[in-house]
Amino acid sequence: MLLLVALGCSDPPDQGLAPRIVEVGGPRPIAWADVEEAFRISVPERADWLFVVDAAPGSEAVQQQLVDELPALLEPLVWSGTDWRIGVVAADPDAEDLGFLRTVDGAAWMDPTSDRAELAERLSVGVSGTRTSPTLAIVAALTNPDLDAFLRVDTPLHLLVVGSGADDASPEELPVVGFDAWLGSTHPDATLHCVVASEDGGRCAGHAEASGGAVAVPALVEPVAPAAAGFTRDFALSRWPTPDTVEVYVEAEAFGGIAVFQFEPSEWSWSPEANVLSFRQFVPAAGSMVRVAYVPDE
Repeated sequence: MLLLVALGCSDPPDQGLAPRIVEVGGPRPIAWADVEEAFRISVPERADWLFVVDAAPGSEAVQQQLVDELPALLEPLVWSGTDWRIGVVAADPDAEDLGFLRTVDGAAWMDPTSDRAELAERLSVGVSGTRTSPTLAIVAALTNPDLDAFLRVDTPLHLLVVGSGADDASPEELPVVGFDAWLGSTHPDATLHCVVASEDGGRCAGHAEASGGAVAVPALVEPVAPAAAGFTRDFALSRWPTPDTVEVYVEAEAFGGIAVFQFEPSEWSWSPEANVLSFRQFVPAAGSMVRVAYVPDE
């Protein structure tokens, strides 16, 4: 799924994909192309992740599915080289520890030095809650002075809401007026991701402007994983191409140097409505260069 994330490594994981190697030793111009666009891939130096997990009865399945899909979330983080942190809070508005990070062996959060198995233990928040409210849990956490050590200044913050999509808190219970506006003003670097066990996204879908919307099961974390490491798989072109002329190359560190890989049309797609090229099964690695060559449709 994440082939090019590992291309810069001496021993990358087997991803089951094999792009054609054009050459090893450095980039080359694409002589025939009228237009050649290049996109340099970069990732943030740091990223903080706060998981907000439903603890109400009936949330066992979505909790277990999240645990099962952890490799899809952690892999891009590990390969990215980003200095990341992951903390977990339960979305139980009536809990005494509302807004506090779940600790494992005395540690309040995970980072690149942590045992990966810790995250599964943190995410198993139980089902003892009588109701759920991700918004109350987020506000409680982000206004909790005890989280000051976890949340770093000038660091992108990702809020990952996991559950049914429900929010049982009334507007009167929220200590802030207008959750999305409050989040945008107090944490402008925050991104809200909703991965929910309902087709319509529940109330999570109401945060679409702040988050990009909700993602329904069965794929809980796969759409979120590239964002976890700051990667992107979508690239907006400056001119509309003639569809059958598009060729896609990626220059990346591999085999002790720079290799140029060509990806077949089955491995990417182009949206004529948005003029966006999207990779299907992977995201390019940090430091690599995506080159898109085409003849413009004029």
